[in-house]
Amino acid sequence: MKVGDTSTEGPKITTFHINAFPGLAYDVSDKLSLETTLNILSFGYYNSTEKDGDFKDITSTFNIGAGLNNLVTVGSITIGAIYKF
Repeated sequence: MKVGDTSTEGPKITTFHINAFPGLAYDVSDKLSLETTLNILSFGYYNSTEKDGDFKDITSTFNIGAGLNNLVTVGSITIGAIYKF
């Protein structure tokens, strides 16, 4: 990183996240679909790699979960649309 005339070398961090939730899609027409996901079930993987010179630290986390907490809140239900070209 460079700030003004000062340059510093810090650790390089690379992260990767992937999450999956169950969903449902409804075809409104041949080109348009509505979809929804319920965030009550989850499956995810997280990987982080930090490299500083010869030092390398790798952290991986796998999670799977289920819960009915806050099901009636809007944050637990996601609604979206897909347009097919």
